[in-house]
Amino acid sequence: MKTCPECGMQIPNDVAYCLYCGTKTSISKLVKYNRAVFFLTPIFLILVCLGITYDLGSSNFPESGLACSTFVICLYFLGALLFGTFKIFFKVPTITGCFLKSSFSSLINAVTTIFATFSIEELFLTNFFEKLGPINILKYHFLLMIIVYLTIQLLETLAISLYAKITDNPQCTNSYYKQIIFKYLYLEIPIDFIILTAILFYFVPSPSKMFFYSDTMLKLSAYEKANYYIDSGLEKYPDNDKLCFFKSIILTETDSPTPKRNQNKEKEALNYVEKAVSLKPDSPSYKYYLSIQLDITGNHEQAIKMASEASELAPKDAYLWQYLGDINQKYKKYSDSIKAYKKSLEIDPHNSITLNNLSYALLTNNQDYPIALELAKKAVKLTPNSISHRDTLAWAYYKNNMFTEALNEISLLYTDKTEISPEIDFHYAVILEEIGLLNNPVETYDKMMIIPEVSINSDLLQQIIEARNKAERKRKEKLESKGKE
Repeated sequence: MKTCPECGMQIPNDVAYCLYCGTKTSISKLVKYNRAVFFLTPIFLILVCLGITYDLGSSNFPESGLACSTFVICLYFLGALLFGTFKIFFKVPTITGCFLKSSFSSLINAVTTIFATFSIEELFLTNFFEKLGPINILKYHFLLMIIVYLTIQLLETLAISLYAKITDNPQCTNSYYKQIIFKYLYLEIPIDFIILTAILFYFVPSPSKMFFYSDTMLKLSAYEKANYYIDSGLEKYPDNDKLCFFKSIILTETDSPTPKRNQNKEKEALNYVEKAVSLKPDSPSYKYYLSIQLDITGNHEQAIKMASEASELAPKDAYLWQYLGDINQKYKKYSDSIKAYKKSLEIDPHNSITLNNLSYALLTNNQDYPIALELAKKAVKLTPNSISHRDTLAWAYYKNNMFTEALNEISLLYTDKTEISPEIDFHYAVILEEIGLLNNPVETYDKMMIIPEVSINSDLLQQIIEARNKAERKRKEKLESKGKE
């Protein structure tokens, strides 16, 4: 027995037409051919993506090629998925080849959407995007891409179903011209979309086009091509803020074979982003990246200042406040970091990273232990698999003198491990010592201090020294008390 694809009834295998609805149920050579093409095309797409990334000179070939092909294949099947969804829920007509047409149209529309989205942003939304922070720029950029792509692809899905209806039943429209127009509407939509996008892209300023080409090459790890486009743009437009800014990013992304060359690149990247900020001083994203570059080159005070200015330029951007908290925390400005984290949580109260960081800042600053514990609990509830969040929760329990809970929490991290990180190992040792389960605390801390990762972490090293001295005092006090007895 087999199932009728139209009504779902069970019919004998040797019957060519459904006994209930009359639908043809035998699989023709055309159906087999379309199925074969549909499932073999992804293999071809993988080879194409690998070939493109290789020809572009991708430094991460074949990783970048496989990542690109994965993205392309997902778009390919997304078109078929949308058509299948419409078929199931809205009973749209379908004939052989509809799913294949949907998949190929999805690829075409996705590529065109990349150009269309960029053109719309450059021509109509420049002022809007310039006032956003880096994460919000990415968020709204992808949101715009999804809106444009889905709008076109949904229209294409309906057009393909219309093609199926007219092909299966030509009598549904009396006019021959209407029949031709509606039947091939699924071709007209992507063609019109491509033409409209080409017109928009033509009017995009040349510096922005250079930025677009370079950005595309950078995403494919083709650093030489990315440098070529950005350098060509800077040669013609040396005072373009976007080109200066992106040149800084490219310099940061690429590593040199020697530390000296890397230092020169860091200085050059700093110069370019400083120039971008001077050209567009009201851009929060530029000042954010300038803060990063200043931090890399060791200018900590200026880095904090730029981070603060970026946050003030985009006061509703939770990520910029979080970054300001992070950089203040890094340089032991705990009060300022706590203020920044609190402002970030006012905007995004369910961000587990900010909750965790604020909790740890409070614990480090010996401030509001009960509040820090509640924040750590919320962070772990939102992301229960995060090692750092669970460590913070265990440390918060310890600071609140809840030693059993602290041990239970941090022990979960060592279920199938003997060590995780020097900082977590230190917290584990302190908790074990407090409960009386650490046999030789002084020796344990001495071993920790000679670990290379600890020796370069001055904050952690100082904490271990303090814990070691405290353990040494306790040991001497015990020996003295025993001697008196």
